[in-house]
Amino acid sequence: SSALDKAGDFIVDQNQSIIALGNVGPATKRAIYKIDSSGKRDSSFGTNGVNITENSRQYKILKLSDNKFLSVGEIGSSVHIQKFNTNGLLDVGFANAGNLYIDVGPGNSTNWARDAVELNNGQILVSAAYTQGNSSLKTTLLKINQDGSVDTSFGNNGKLIIEIDSGETGNYADNILLTDNNTIVLAGVFGKQIGQNPKKTYLYLAKLQYDGSFVSSFGTNGKKILEFTASQIYAQAVQDKNGNFYIASYLADVNGQRNTSLLKVLKNGQTDTS
Repeated sequence: SSALDKAGDFIVDQNQSIIALGNVGPATKRAIYKIDSSGKRDSSFGTNGVNITENSRQYKILKLSDNKFLSVGEIGSSVHIQKFNTNGLLDVGFANAGNLYIDVGPGNSTNWARDAVELNNGQILVSAAYTQGNSSLKTTLLKINQDGSVDTSFGNNGKLIIEIDSGETGNYADNILLTDNNTIVLAGVFGKQIGQNPKKTYLYLAKLQYDGSFVSSFGTNGKKILEFTASQIYAQAVQDKNGNFYIASYLADVNGQRNTSLLKVLKNGQTDTS
């Protein structure tokens, strides 16, 4: 037990074991656990079923094609990515002894990451963001190789800022969804100030090629923007087997009233009005 012990994400392996990612305290240390199908810790994983490392907030874990695990989050003001072997120990052949520390923004910026996917070519695309001083939040995609090196041919030295609306005051993608036709879909939120009106927040889906260019046939020029009378606070998105998207969020009005919303967007980027 500890002052802080929480899980942030988990995956279910083929043998029905569970690999969970979270943080433990009193400091915010990153922890990865493996639970077998009977609900007990797998003693062959890490130390007695768990590997606890440095003070790092980690939000997403995924299993890679080589059966190893990747987690993404932040440490201090930098993006922090870790790769683990199947036994729960850090893969020392990845980046710096299993750890990749990187800033997606300029100097003195605050950086973090929330999601990642492994592309069909084996590379890894990370959804990150940064702020600098009083500047707005900027979604930035980071592309890395299996060994933790950055693919400098992508965007600007491996980093690509994603703009959804020319008037946005901040933009953040919380999900990356890998589609079945070598494209990705970002799901997130952006803010916009129109005149003296209160700032509004919009949900969006954006479909991109692996090189970061928008797929123009999706929605409007590759983007589906979902606008409501209340501000939108983004929560989570999934894709079904038919390629349609479901977004769970909650609506917040100026009085602080919040209501849950579930939206469906067709695979072509149009709203399902049925």
